[in-house]
Amino acid sequence: MAGLHLFAYGSILTGTGQRSLARTLRELVEDLGPGYVRARLYDLGDYPGAVPSTNPGDRVQGRLLRLRAPLSALARLDRYERYDPRAEAASEFVRRPVEVALPGRPGPVTAYVYYYNRPARHRPRVLPADWPAWLRRRRGAASPGA
Repeated sequence: MAGLHLFAYGSILTGTGQRSLARTLRELVEDLGPGYVRARLYDLGDYPGAVPSTNPGDRVQGRLLRLRAPLSALARLDRYERYDPRAEAASEFVRRPVEVALPGRPGPVTAYVYYYNRPARHRPRVLPADWPAWLRRRRGAASPGA
């Protein structure tokens, strides 16, 4: 699994992000399968935000992606995630290396993740920390007769 990796946990996975980004990413990434990182996940409305955690029980589910064209992919993702490496304090998300645990595989893989860069304490916590499953439950609760 050599190369540069990204851990995706939110709108990139669910297709709720920009369609043009999804199309571009199909060409720029290879899906290596499910994994998790030690973090807490919060519902920010249209998308989630992960915040790093030291608690071993805090696990955000997502997918490990190998970046085929790392510079192109990261530049595109930085814009999408509103991350400016020259102005991190003003960025909504920050890109950081993280250890990704992969079920059935020995040892973690280092990947980039975009962490939410704002206070999250007043946002609803996503439990279990699986954004696609959370969205399905949220949409089901909003349906009449559900």
